[in-house]
Amino acid sequence: SALDDIWTEIGRVPFGNREYLDERLSCSAAYNYRVRYVRDVDGQFSRFSGIASDSTNPCEKAPPGDLIAEAFSQSQIDLGWTDNQENESTYLIERSLDGLDWSETDTIPADSTSYRDSGLGCETDYFYRVRGFQEIDGQYSQYSEAVSEATGQCGLPPATDLTGAGVAQFQVVLSWQDYTNGEAVYSIERSSEDDEWIEIGHTRFGASSFEDVDLICSSVYSYRVRAHQSDGELLSPYSDEITAETFDCSKEPPDDLVAAVVSQSEIDLSWQDVSVIETISREIAEFKTDEAGDFAITFTMSDVREHEESQRLAVVELLSRRITYPYLSDTTLETLDLILITILMALMASTLGSILAIPISFLAARNLMADVGAPLAALMAAIIAIPIGAFLGLFVGRQVSSLVDQLTENLWIGFIAFAIVVSVAWSLMRFAMPRTSTQSARTTSVGTGLTLIVILLFIIGIGLLAVLGMTAGDWLRVNLGFLGFIGNFIAILSELARVFLAIMVAAISGLVAASYASRYGQEAVLKLKETPGKILTGVLTALGTFLFTFGLLYALNWICLLGLCRQLPTEQPELFYTLALIAMPLAIITGLLSFRANPKRLFPIGMLTYSVTRTVLNGLRAIEPVILGFVFVVWVGIGPFAGVMALMLNSVADLGKLFSEQVENISEGPVEAVTATGASRMQMIVYAVVPQVVPHFIAFIFYRWDINVRMSTIIGFVGGGGIGVVLFRYTNQTLYQKAAVMVIAIAVVVTLLDYISSRIRKRVI
Repeated sequence: SALDDIWTEIGRVPFGNREYLDERLSCSAAYNYRVRYVRDVDGQFSRFSGIASDSTNPCEKAPPGDLIAEAFSQSQIDLGWTDNQENESTYLIERSLDGLDWSETDTIPADSTSYRDSGLGCETDYFYRVRGFQEIDGQYSQYSEAVSEATGQCGLPPATDLTGAGVAQFQVVLSWQDYTNGEAVYSIERSSEDDEWIEIGHTRFGASSFEDVDLICSSVYSYRVRAHQSDGELLSPYSDEITAETFDCSKEPPDDLVAAVVSQSEIDLSWQDVSVIETISREIAEFKTDEAGDFAITFTMSDVREHEESQRLAVVELLSRRITYPYLSDTTLETLDLILITILMALMASTLGSILAIPISFLAARNLMADVGAPLAALMAAIIAIPIGAFLGLFVGRQVSSLVDQLTENLWIGFIAFAIVVSVAWSLMRFAMPRTSTQSARTTSVGTGLTLIVILLFIIGIGLLAVLGMTAGDWLRVNLGFLGFIGNFIAILSELARVFLAIMVAAISGLVAASYASRYGQEAVLKLKETPGKILTGVLTALGTFLFTFGLLYALNWICLLGLCRQLPTEQPELFYTLALIAMPLAIITGLLSFRANPKRLFPIGMLTYSVTRTVLNGLRAIEPVILGFVFVVWVGIGPFAGVMALMLNSVADLGKLFSEQVENISEGPVEAVTATGASRMQMIVYAVVPQVVPHFIAFIFYRWDINVRMSTIIGFVGGGGIGVVLFRYTNQTLYQKAAVMVIAIAVVVTLLDYISSRIRKRVI
């Protein structure tokens, strides 16, 4: 019975059973029970037992629904859910690190649907669940489904305790708590009624206050700040958002409004202005304090007004009027930091560009390449040898990479291994290499073997140096402050060298194999008579054409120019046969056609190399550095590294052209003299060309540094780092006084560098 005196039979159990489970009852309900026997033989019933009463457990409230968790910062996670409760009192938030051991973190008011959990560890996974609690009957709802989320990456801590207050009709002062130990600057963002956040400025290192000026009176503004390193690579989460209101525009409305009829169509209005808008600040007295810092001053206000509105007085402390380093303005100090970064960016770009431009300039010099030729057999032998040497080099490179990984598991072991490798390689070069001009075959074989060992040791040393450079670059990035981009540059270059070590070894091996194959192919065809020479040329031409065509089709297929979109032969073996069937007929045709040519005829490969190199350099010079800056900013991100890469590529193009023109203008006498001794082309360049062009090369390198300083300012406008980034921001924010300081600094630095480089060029040339 459900307490309504209406009894209902709910079930029967066999004789001897003394238990029965009553199911599907209502929660939070009371029930009465009684029991009697019934005999199956004659259907007779006994009397009822006494009545027993009990109530079911309280009804469980529906759990909160659709719980979600999103990381807000490196130490905060936002929770949100759907309110499925009625008459609940609070929500209980529980958190866990493993989803098993839960602890209650907070209690929030009823009807809430969001919660921000703060003070968490960075890069850590957290689990959450929520349930409601009804205080009237002490009843909990069921738990929501558990969700997990990870906090943001570890980095700079956010600013806390951000406060702001209007101190004038057009000024707001902000302050906050700095937890970066003075190792970062803060950017300040402001939002007005349109909810659009804009950056309005940033502080010096370690500053914890900011004055926002040129505002509108009687207006409310929202603010938030976040810390970042000078290179922009590491950002903290935003602080909490606060609002501040500027002083009222007027305390009193216009008074004594009078209307007077002037004519049939005019009415004259007049009123009394009792507003107290203060638009400017004036200096009314200047004084000195005593040794204890105390002062007493009497002054007369120059325009005492008759109304009772008070005026605001402020005392400004001047520590010194000397313009020395401790008292330079924030803008001046920032300019000095950024102009130094700009100079170093230009220096790095000029150095790397010069290193790459020097060998390229010899390939782009017409006088050196015009007489370079080789028989067709030598060219085809080089084409055949390139893939063979590349595959062997790739195998060696991968083995070296594996060895480097094992040696650098411990940094100190890697450093010791690098020192040993360099020492052994230097010792072999210094003491073990044969030096006699007349060498036996055995001595030549030993020398070749030692040369290969030295090359292998240098490859291992490059791999070890790359790993050590990555570690050193990361350390410098953290400890160099605003010059941390240098460490970042070293780390990225080292990482590129480490990743592409095997590919670089393969490329070098392919070029070395091509050089030897071309040499021996030329010697072979020149020693043979015409008919055997034609046969050798035809065979090499057919095989070389086949490999070249197959490789070209493979590359076109890989970059989706054949509509196959990277359907590589390793994934579809039948593609091997397709590419081979296309290359085979062309190889046979070119092989047969080669029989018609003189096998000893020299083909002008030097002019081909010259034309290709000059075309590439001209194409690069046609691209503006700003466009290159855009490309590298998209590729590697905003910062000085993108600027250095853009300037370096532009420097290679310009210096390559200037260097090659100097090589073309050298005197031919030393070249002919060195060539007459039987020297190789490389020896001719080293002993006859290089001594004539070194002074001009040095002069152009210094001149390029001067140019790169000016260009780095422009590249900064697209986010390439240096002083240009901040200059662009100040001009956009109409902060022309700060922008003027930077323009003056740029002009001074460019003038000094131009003077220094001109003096150096004069002394060198």
